[in-house]
Amino acid sequence: MGGIQTQKVLKRALSAVVMIPCVLLIIWQGGYLFAAFVGLLAGLALTEMWKMAVQVKHKWLLFAAMAVYMIGGAVFCYHLRDMYGFELTILFFVAMWCSDIGAYFSGKFIGGAKMSPGISPNKTWAGYAGALVFPSLVLSVGMLMVDPFIIAGGFALGIVGQAGDLLISLIKRDAHVKDTGDLIPGHGGVLDRIDSLIPAVIVYLALIKLGIVG
Repeated sequence: MGGIQTQKVLKRALSAVVMIPCVLLIIWQGGYLFAAFVGLLAGLALTEMWKMAVQVKHKWLLFAAMAVYMIGGAVFCYHLRDMYGFELTILFFVAMWCSDIGAYFSGKFIGGAKMSPGISPNKTWAGYAGALVFPSLVLSVGMLMVDPFIIAGGFALGIVGQAGDLLISLIKRDAHVKDTGDLIPGHGGVLDRIDSLIPAVIVYLALIKLGIVG
């Protein structure tokens, strides 16, 4: 790993060290604080989306569709914390954080064939595999069991999380931007960090309803 790449990794790690304890505290507190937090994230993400939408055709249609998508994700995240408590909410966030980590490092260190060079040139099939395996491991550890349904549930989280990531990557490509913003050092914008969470929270709630997680 080159010097510039190492600096990027260190910057990402430092941002994570600062952000993660704050997010954990907010999730632990729940209630109005958590509602305000997810509302703020949705608002910032929508601001970033508008800046990209004005660069593409059918900007109003794109923005309206993504507004429903993101606000819906925020509502489902609040529902998860409000209905199912701190532990299951933390398990979701850790699983998806580890999915991103698994994708990043599997792609960097294993490399290999590109997954979607026309949409996201840096994504590889190895990274995609890491995005599926890591949440399965987290769910298995969190549930204290190795079960085919839990593993499949982790894979499902990884699949829809990567789909959410690719969706935003497609919009970024059309808008000719690398990141959705620059608010978070080493990570880009808010939307760059929550793009996988938005669709995954719906699948996670389904896993709870089915009794696979919980």
